[in-house]
Amino acid sequence: MLVIIITPQKMKRILRGGRISIQTKIILPYLVLVFLLLAAATYIGTQILFDSIQERFTNQLIEAGKLSTNEMVRQENGMLETMRLLANMQGVSEAMQLGDADQLRLLALPVAVNVRQDAILFVNIKGTSILSMVHNPQGDIQDYSYTSGSSEMQSWGFVQSVMRGENDARGDKFAGFVQASFGNYFFIAGPVRDQDGKLAGILLIGQTTKSLVDAMREATLAQVTLYAPDGKVIATTFTDAPELDSSTARQVMDSQDKSSLIRDLTRSDINYREILGAWRARGNDIGVLGTAFAKNFFVRFSEQRLLLILTSTVTALLLVIAVGVFISKNISEPIQKLERAASRVSKGDLDVHVQPNGKDEIAELTREFNSMVESLYQSRRDIIAAYDSTIEAWAKTLEMYDNETLGHSQRVTELTLKLARSFGISGDELEQVRRGALLHDIGKLTIPINILRKPGPLTPGEEEMMRNHPVAAYEMLKNISFLSRSLDIPYCHHERWDGTGYPRGLKGNEIPLTARLFAVVDVWDALRSDRPYRKGISHPDAAEELNKGRNTLFDPDAVDALLKMV
Repeated sequence: MLVIIITPQKMKRILRGGRISIQTKIILPYLVLVFLLLAAATYIGTQILFDSIQERFTNQLIEAGKLSTNEMVRQENGMLETMRLLANMQGVSEAMQLGDADQLRLLALPVAVNVRQDAILFVNIKGTSILSMVHNPQGDIQDYSYTSGSSEMQSWGFVQSVMRGENDARGDKFAGFVQASFGNYFFIAGPVRDQDGKLAGILLIGQTTKSLVDAMREATLAQVTLYAPDGKVIATTFTDAPELDSSTARQVMDSQDKSSLIRDLTRSDINYREILGAWRARGNDIGVLGTAFAKNFFVRFSEQRLLLILTSTVTALLLVIAVGVFISKNISEPIQKLERAASRVSKGDLDVHVQPNGKDEIAELTREFNSMVESLYQSRRDIIAAYDSTIEAWAKTLEMYDNETLGHSQRVTELTLKLARSFGISGDELEQVRRGALLHDIGKLTIPINILRKPGPLTPGEEEMMRNHPVAAYEMLKNISFLSRSLDIPYCHHERWDGTGYPRGLKGNEIPLTARLFAVVDVWDALRSDRPYRKGISHPDAAEELNKGRNTLFDPDAVDALLKMV
């Protein structure tokens, strides 16, 4: 037995500074709750221990399987009764011999509406439809569609049996399942004879397989599924069709006279147990009939357990409402806020502040958390500022190293940022563009100054060394995590739209967008700026040069956007 003793000294510690400890908040209410739930659980467990729910469940499942089979027989008998009524109705055989579809419709429609059959087919002795009456499931009870002249019934085995005048132990009527052009149907077929006893035609009475499983579900309160002999689902009351492999289907068919097969399956996160038996009609195997109950069916439908569970649930619910509201608001909610805030911080979001509530340990933890995040935020800003200052220093160093680029880095950076914004680039990605633009020629620091400032033409070796500066930039920056996302411009700004650029020979959209934008800006600034060996050219001449390079050197969209902007 658990005994909690709160001494005066402990109470003083609890109340010191107006704070209430989390331990006190949790242990006192839940001590009462655990005691009551323990008593209830002991009582329920004792009741269930001495009563085999599993045995009763299995027996009920078997009974439901029998009820499903009986309902199938009832449906079959109803269809046979309809067939006898129509086959013996005055004028039907004559109309079938004459192929009079209108007369057959007048005679059959009142019967079809009265007994609510899904389909009635009148077929001549050659197997061609005289009249097919198919009920529209979305319509009212007398909404049937009528067709004639179809010969698809000729291929149906049970129709062929009637055409050949066959008889079996159950008579001259045969049944089967077909996937007809108008849907999946279970049919019973029988002969219609004239006054001399000669075959006048064939009558088929059909029900959709969906209506069959719905009727069986209504009769048994179970989930019902009809399977083809190969295990494929024909119709089911489940929202998602269960699966049955062909070997299991064959096993059910082969052992139908000895036993049924029971299996477990899960649908929509609910565990079911399904009994599988042969689906038979007129003495012939058609497929497999599955009847399934949720495993907790008996717990739900046992009055004794329903009362027991209801009482326990209400008691537990009242306790949870009384205690849980207090606990969830005073303990769970601030902890969850801290958890969500910590998750944001772990993903790099330092713009987080959690409002502390109260004076307990969680409130103190919240204040410390806020202080920690503020320190991290300031530290990150300081680090980023230091990095950016370093980048700007690198850019200025390069300008002093290469006289041709004096002021060039800052100009192209500002213009590239403006162009990038017009392409929808913003936020942190825009900041990566700024850093990449500032460092676009950082690789030139690896080139000897005598080659970099050489006034005359470069030798092939010197030209190769100059062309290697994007790779040098990549090697310099790739292991700096802060700049890893800023590499596209330094690495790819000399790639060309037609694939003739360097260092990788990228083509078209293979070139990163930011590098394509920068390439246009870089050339524009070079054309417009004065260099030791030439003067900058005019705005129209520079625009003409860019247009010459569209679709070869530059992304045409980037050219258009820059010229529109400048």
